Amino acid sequence: MNIVRLALGDLKRFAKDWKAALWLLAMPLVFAYIFGSAMRGGGPPATRIPVIDLDRSGLSELFVEQLR
Repeated sequence: MNIVRLALGDLKRFAKDWKAALWLLAMPLVFAYIFGSAMRGGGPPATRIPVIDLDRSGLSELFVEQLR
């Protein structure tokens, strides 16, 4: 029963302060939109990882081909 009483007390405090409602509800949505727009990906990543085939076996050549 104490948990319910704590939750009701928090809801009463939350209802009195409209700034708390702004920060708890609206601002996370605004920040999610801003960061989602800023971090939108352009195209495929241009990172190239070199692979050196020191084994020179058939399986290693096949693996290197699959990586390409």
